[in-house]
Amino acid sequence: NELLEKNSSLQVVDVRTNDYAGGHIKGSIHRPANLFEENEDVDDFIGKLRDSGKQRVVFHCMVSQVRGPTSARRFIRRVSAADPPYSPQVF
Repeated sequence: NELLEKNSSLQVVDVRTNDYAGGHIKGSIHRPANLFEENEDVDDFIGKLRDSGKQRVVFHCMVSQVRGPTSARRFIRRVSAADPPYSPQVF
C-alpha cells in the first residue's frame, strides 16, 4: 500500500475472481480475469489507465501462474494497438 501511495504512476490489477474476497492488496484495482477476454473491455480499461497516468501496471492473482500472466499478455497485445499510443511497463 505504501508503494502505491508514493507512486501514482503504478497500478496493481488484481485479476482473481471469487478468491478476491479472502484478501487483496490495498489500493489495487479488482478486475477479474474474465474481463480480459473481449477486446472492447480491454481497450476500455487501457483507456482508463492511460488517462489516469499509470505507467507501470502489475497484474496479480493468487499464485500468478495462470490468470495474472494470461491477463497481462492479453493487455500487452491490445495496448500495442492503442490509439492514442500508450506504452506502460507491464509486470
